[in-house]
Amino acid sequence: MNQVEVKRRRIELFSYIIGIFTIWLLGRQIGDGGMACIAVAIECYVFIWILLGNNVTNALGRILRSKNSKGQYRNISKIKKDVLIFQGMLGLLGSIILFFGAGWLAESVFRMPHCILIFRFFAPVIFLRSFTAVLSGYMQGEGMQFVQAIGCVLRQVFVLGFALLFCGLRREHGGKISKLLLQEELIDVYSGAGIAIAIGMAEVLIILFLSVLYKVSRSARQKQSQEGWKTIDSFGRTIYGLYAQTGSDIVLQLLGMFPLLAGFVFYRRSTSDMLKAAEAYGGFFGKYLMLCLAVVFLLCALILPLTIKVAGCARKEEQRYARNIFQAGMHIGAVNTLLPAAFMCFLAQQIAGIFGETAANEVADMLRGGSLAIIFMVLSFYFSNILLLMNKKYVVLGALGLYDILFILSVTLLLRAEKTDIMALVYGGLISGLAYCLATGFFAARQLKCGLRMLVALAVPGVSACIAGLLCFLIGKGFTPHLGNGVTLVVCVLLGTVIYWVMLLLLRNFKEQELNIIPGGRLIRIVGEMLRVF
Repeated sequence: MNQVEVKRRRIELFSYIIGIFTIWLLGRQIGDGGMACIAVAIECYVFIWILLGNNVTNALGRILRSKNSKGQYRNISKIKKDVLIFQGMLGLLGSIILFFGAGWLAESVFRMPHCILIFRFFAPVIFLRSFTAVLSGYMQGEGMQFVQAIGCVLRQVFVLGFALLFCGLRREHGGKISKLLLQEELIDVYSGAGIAIAIGMAEVLIILFLSVLYKVSRSARQKQSQEGWKTIDSFGRTIYGLYAQTGSDIVLQLLGMFPLLAGFVFYRRSTSDMLKAAEAYGGFFGKYLMLCLAVVFLLCALILPLTIKVAGCARKEEQRYARNIFQAGMHIGAVNTLLPAAFMCFLAQQIAGIFGETAANEVADMLRGGSLAIIFMVLSFYFSNILLLMNKKYVVLGALGLYDILFILSVTLLLRAEKTDIMALVYGGLISGLAYCLATGFFAARQLKCGLRMLVALAVPGVSACIAGLLCFLIGKGFTPHLGNGVTLVVCVLLGTVIYWVMLLLLRNFKEQELNIIPGGRLIRIVGEMLRVF
């Protein structure tokens, strides 16, 4: 992975935060019950898309770049046509399966029969997304890798705009029908259908955007299309070469996605009250999980370049330098995640109040009980990316298998216990996430020959985060009745952040050599010099 790919992936991670913001806005409009319907449909759609085409773009880009470097221009032209035809057929098959299998999925698997319409509205998106994936692969093959990142940002912006429009229109229409049929859940169904329409419209615009760019750069390629080697890959060889590269990636992503679907299925089967289960899961997905992912995406984008440096030094057999970068990356990853986790734990009531008064106590319990998930997710991302870049895919596959097994076992046992309810998913995610983090961290440290002494550096940030969080909790108790949740949260976050970083600097938690490696090291050095620490 080169620097251009790193920048592209960072932009994509940042763009996902726009999608999370869209979910928050829609959640306030449609409520937790409607959010549950949307969550289940999105999870099912993403699962199918991972299986059919999520990895096509990068694999096709690598193949085309390789052929371009060898001057096989005639071969490139045929590869593009073959992949477009095959992926279009595969996308159409996926859409047909989701459309006609919507009844079975909604009624038998998820036990939410009123969501059939939402599943069917999501079906065409798979077909449309297949073309955007192939067109993005074309752009990558031509060295225009940032086009994919731009498309990802535009997609989130289009979805935001269309979702606010169509969700409101369809919700109003659903309200009229629900009054006629005396079925309140139809409001949520039509709201979810509006969001599916918005995603489909966004894909259409992305296809137009990529098609225009492709045609603009086509004139130069037409001159080369008849040049190059006479040998041309057959259709079967092209498709085999494409998916031979993506097989392990598909399995990795499916294993990572599986707990979301399995968690809802197990939780839904543990309760007979469909309305209560939907509202609880909507709060879990739309508030707790999305808040965690917003923080995780931001921090993973910041820490991503260090994973490339560690793997690059390890491949060059610069073990000592790789070990130093690895330890610095783990240190700054923990430093950046411990404070948000402390805020989630100690300011849970204020954060839940920002989301709305509906089920505020339940959301606050999720935030308190699951705040450590941020730490596990960011460090797991760091460790697993290092292992993948060092060609240790089977290690990551084994860790993900352990993660899924522990999640299923823990959620099953917790749902059988009394008074766990939706918190079973939170605690199950923590248990399995901790196991995955420890497993990938152990193997990454073992590859780089790091000892347990590096964990000592995490004690100071941990204690500092707890102190800052406790001070914010006390301030929040006094300020919230007078200033409200929003103002109190802003004051506490700003004050807690200052206290936390000042404590870290005064306690000399950072080594000077780390500041040359970690993101933001120059700023930390400047502040440290002002405090006469360095």
